[in-house]
Amino acid sequence: MCQNNAPNVLATHPEGYVSRCEGCGQYTVAFRNVLLVFGEDDFLFFNHVLTNRLGMWRVEDPLPHGKTWVLATPVNNLFLAFTVAEFGQLSDLLTEATLLIEARRILSQAA
Repeated sequence: MCQNNAPNVLATHPEGYVSRCEGCGQYTVAFRNVLLVFGEDDFLFFNHVLTNRLGMWRVEDPLPHGKTWVLATPVNNLFLAFTVAEFGQLSDLLTEATLLIEARRILSQAA
Protein backbone atom coordinates (compact mmCIF):
# COMPACT_ATOMS: atom_id res chain seq x y z
CA MET A 1 0.00 0.00 0.00
CA CYS A 2 1.69 3.16 -1.20
CA GLN A 3 1.33 6.39 0.70
CA ASN A 4 1.49 8.59 -2.42
CA ASN A 5 -1.01 6.93 -4.77
CA ALA A 6 -4.76 7.33 -4.69
CA PRO A 7 -6.48 3.95 -4.40
CA ASN A 8 -8.72 2.66 -7.15
CA VAL A 9 -11.87 1.65 -5.24
CA LEU A 10 -13.31 -1.59 -6.60
CA ALA A 11 -16.22 -2.14 -4.23
CA THR A 12 -17.79 -0.25 -1.35
CA HIS A 13 -20.15 -0.92 1.50
CA PRO A 14 -21.15 1.29 4.43
CA GLU A 15 -18.86 -0.85 6.60
CA GLY A 16 -15.84 -0.88 4.28
CA TYR A 17 -14.29 -1.08 0.85
CA VAL A 18 -11.89 -2.97 -1.40
CA SER A 19 -9.34 -0.96 -3.37
CA ARG A 20 -6.27 -1.51 -5.51
CA CYS A 21 -3.21 0.73 -5.36
CA GLU A 22 -2.16 1.63 -8.89
CA GLY A 23 1.39 2.29 -7.64
CA CYS A 24 2.22 -1.06 -6.03
CA GLY A 25 -0.70 -3.25 -7.14
CA GLN A 26 -1.67 -4.16 -3.57
CA TYR A 27 -5.31 -4.73 -2.66
CA THR A 28 -6.70 -3.20 0.52
CA VAL A 29 -9.70 -4.69 2.29
CA ALA A 30 -11.07 -2.33 4.92
CA PHE A 31 -14.00 -3.71 6.86
CA ARG A 32 -15.18 -2.24 10.14
CA ASN A 33 -12.04 -2.06 12.30
CA VAL A 34 -9.88 -4.41 10.19
CA LEU A 35 -7.47 -3.34 7.44
CA LEU A 36 -5.92 -6.11 5.34
CA VAL A 37 -3.45 -5.64 2.47
CA PHE A 38 -2.83 -8.38 -0.11
CA GLY A 39 -1.12 -9.03 -3.40
CA GLU A 40 -3.59 -10.09 -6.10
CA ASP A 41 -3.10 -13.84 -5.64
CA ASP A 42 -3.50 -13.57 -1.88
CA PHE A 43 -6.59 -11.37 -2.25
CA LEU A 44 -8.20 -13.92 -4.56
CA PHE A 45 -7.25 -16.71 -2.15
CA PHE A 46 -8.76 -14.80 0.79
CA ASN A 47 -12.01 -14.50 -1.18
CA HIS A 48 -11.83 -18.26 -1.89
CA VAL A 49 -11.30 -18.97 1.82
CA LEU A 50 -14.37 -16.92 2.79
CA THR A 51 -16.54 -18.21 -0.03
CA ASN A 52 -15.78 -21.81 0.90
CA ARG A 53 -15.53 -21.13 4.64
CA LEU A 54 -12.10 -22.72 4.84
CA GLY A 55 -10.54 -22.50 8.29
CA MET A 56 -13.82 -21.15 9.64
CA TRP A 57 -16.15 -22.47 12.23
CA ARG A 58 -19.36 -21.42 13.86
CA VAL A 59 -19.41 -21.15 17.65
CA GLU A 60 -22.44 -22.46 19.50
CA ASP A 61 -22.40 -19.76 22.16
CA PRO A 62 -21.94 -16.36 20.49
CA LEU A 63 -18.90 -14.33 21.42
CA PRO A 64 -19.45 -10.76 22.68
CA HIS A 65 -21.40 -8.55 20.25
CA GLY A 66 -23.05 -11.60 18.68
CA LYS A 67 -19.98 -12.90 16.83
CA THR A 68 -20.68 -16.49 15.76
CA TRP A 69 -18.27 -17.06 12.83
CA VAL A 70 -14.55 -17.38 13.52
CA LEU A 71 -11.81 -17.38 10.86
CA ALA A 72 -8.33 -18.64 11.65
CA THR A 73 -5.55 -16.61 10.04
CA PRO A 74 -2.01 -17.70 9.15
CA VAL A 75 -0.75 -15.60 12.07
CA ASN A 76 -0.44 -17.66 15.24
CA ASN A 77 -3.31 -16.93 17.65
CA LEU A 78 -4.91 -14.28 15.40
CA PHE A 79 -8.55 -14.89 14.55
CA LEU A 80 -11.22 -12.76 12.90
CA ALA A 81 -14.74 -13.00 14.33
CA PHE A 82 -17.95 -11.97 12.57
CA THR A 83 -21.67 -11.86 13.13
CA VAL A 84 -23.74 -13.62 10.50
CA ALA A 85 -24.57 -10.22 8.97
CA GLU A 86 -20.93 -9.07 8.98
CA PHE A 87 -19.81 -12.30 7.35
CA GLY A 88 -22.40 -11.86 4.60
CA GLN A 89 -21.45 -8.21 4.07
CA LEU A 90 -17.73 -8.98 3.83
CA SER A 91 -18.35 -11.92 1.51
CA ASP A 92 -20.51 -9.76 -0.76
CA LEU A 93 -17.89 -7.00 -0.79
CA LEU A 94 -15.09 -9.40 -1.76
CA THR A 95 -17.22 -11.13 -4.37
CA GLU A 96 -18.08 -7.80 -6.00
CA ALA A 97 -14.42 -6.81 -6.15
CA THR A 98 -13.37 -10.25 -7.42
CA LEU A 99 -15.92 -10.11 -10.23
CA LEU A 100 -14.62 -6.69 -11.26
CA ILE A 101 -11.01 -7.97 -11.22
CA GLU A 102 -12.01 -10.91 -13.41
CA ALA A 103 -13.98 -8.70 -15.82
CA ARG A 104 -11.00 -6.37 -16.18
CA ARG A 105 -8.73 -9.34 -16.81
CA ILE A 106 -11.03 -10.67 -19.55
CA LEU A 107 -11.30 -7.24 -21.20
CA SER A 108 -7.53 -6.73 -21.15
CA GLN A 109 -6.99 -10.12 -22.79
CA ALA A 110 -9.55 -9.34 -25.48
CA ALA A 111 -7.87 -6.05 -26.37
